[in-house]
Amino acid sequence: MRTKILMAVVATLLAVSWTGAEEIAGLPLHSEILGDGAIRVWLGDHASTTTVMAFATEKGIVVVDTFGVPEIDAQLREVIARELGRSDFAFLINTHEHRDHTGGNSAYDDCTIVGHELIAGGLVKTAGLRDFQLQWYPGHIAEMEEELQGLEPGDPKVAALRENLIYNRLFFKALKENQDLLPPTLTFSDRMTLDLVVVTTADNFLGEFSYTSWYTEGAIFRMIARDLLPAEY
Repeated sequence: MRTKILMAVVATLLAVSWTGAEEIAGLPLHSEILGDGAIRVWLGDHASTTTVMAFATEKGIVVVDTFGVPEIDAQLREVIARELGRSDFAFLINTHEHRDHTGGNSAYDDCTIVGHELIAGGLVKTAGLRDFQLQWYPGHIAEMEEELQGLEPGDPKVAALRENLIYNRLFFKALKENQDLLPPTLTFSDRMTLDLVVVTTADNFLGEFSYTSWYTEGAIFRMIARDLLPAEY
């Protein structure tokens, strides 16, 4: 059976703005205002990290996914509040169970966490891999450190390797701290729709944000229709 989640958000885009130069845990912070009441934040210029989306709605701020490390997500939460000019966080939506999307759920433990009912089981399986990962990460990190030491300062691989090393150290630290992975508190088995009007100062509305995901045969598929976002997203 195909299982879906649909989130509809009506929003307005006025202009796309970009801020940089800040860092969190040694990784460059990127904060992009997508329009009134819509923002995305992520860390790193080279490392593949999860982009966190947030929308300021009439029911409070809705966040989609986490970076995956509670202490980092707590700081990203502060960035979102600062950039949106409000701190009434209400919902966190987990698109799927992978740790780099759910590992920071505890930074939003005061919010309603929304996700498919299968996510809880996925988090249990993830927790079961902890012992293996605790043994694997030290060797992996050591290999990365050795590779970095062998590169010339001007090598284009240096910047990417440094960021990935920081990223892996952060996840290893979180594993050692053995923080519980919080499952969604509001779940669904087939489809759930959240109609949340984004707070805006403009009169014109450009479209609807739709998120759809479904589980099948143990794999996760995601389709995003971003009618309200610029075409390059």
